[in-house]
Amino acid sequence: MKERTIKILTQLILFLSLTVNCSFAQHTITKPFYALFQEIEFEVLHVYSFPRIPGIFPATGYYQYKGTKIDSTFYDLMDNGVVKPINREWEYTHFFATFRFHLTSNLEVLLVREFHEGTREQCIHYLIYDRVKEQLIGSKLITNAYEDEGFFEAMESWILDLNEDGQKDILTRSCREEFLAPDAYMEYQDRVSISIWSNKKLLEREITDTILKKQLEADFPYYKRNELSYATKQNLSNFLKKKKSITSEETTSIAWCIIAGSDKDLQAAEYELERAKKILGNKYKYGLDDKLVEIHKKNNRYYTVVKIFKTKVEAEIALVEIKNKINKTAYIVNLNSWCKELKYQQGEYYKCVD
Repeated sequence: MKERTIKILTQLILFLSLTVNCSFAQHTITKPFYALFQEIEFEVLHVYSFPRIPGIFPATGYYQYKGTKIDSTFYDLMDNGVVKPINREWEYTHFFATFRFHLTSNLEVLLVREFHEGTREQCIHYLIYDRVKEQLIGSKLITNAYEDEGFFEAMESWILDLNEDGQKDILTRSCREEFLAPDAYMEYQDRVSISIWSNKKLLEREITDTILKKQLEADFPYYKRNELSYATKQNLSNFLKKKKSITSEETTSIAWCIIAGSDKDLQAAEYELERAKKILGNKYKYGLDDKLVEIHKKNNRYYTVVKIFKTKVEAEIALVEIKNKINKTAYIVNLNSWCKELKYQQGEYYKCVD
């Protein structure tokens, strides 16, 4: 009995040891993988592929999704059920790291181009990266291009905030042409769909409304970067309201701000203000700018305030940078409730009047 107990404990310790090692390996492989991607910011990002073009693009080529080739040592990370390659022949498939951007304060999107040597097929994957867990937690195919005799299909996407909640959604157009024998006629299909972030899930809906579909096709023609027209925004908003499963986390207009410091006297606050402005400079990333930093006086304290963000998501993304660069205790407030009315005071600060 004693020997059996020792044997079970030994097996348990070995199992735990392997589990810890595997977890450590996953973390160490994710960091260099993540470093391959170039960080970008944008309002609208047009993502597309070309059919039957080389997997390795010349350095002088214009195509912006050429990317950096991903070493095969990272394939175990990608071949874990999260990434679904268009062709399972891994020995003939190459992956290229392109761009990354913030989705929320904890989630980022990594864009990976895939190229298959045999079919010459190209596509781009939208990978969801959890910064806290340091793991890939999901993926979506957002572009594809393939042609053969009598057949062609393509998909391209535009990444933008469709429901104005601060999170970047996806608008996708896909088409398919096929020459059908023996009747010898050409069949053409065109589809428009949207993928909206709602309650921390990416929900896909096909646009079936004829008028809205035509508007989106006009606003976003193939192989062109564009943006939503006012009329399309209104129709899209009505379309989303009818989809009860798609909800925006923000239903009212709120002025989100970041409190980056708090001091007892104005002189100390002015020092923090100048320090923050110097760090941020003109047109810093994540919507931050030295012109957005102010001093607000409330309840006999002077606060360094960074304002204003349209959505809480945008404020949360900026907060990560503020904590890293300016003050690790910074936090977000709703200015409308935190300070209902502001009055300018001599000495370049604003006083909260409740």
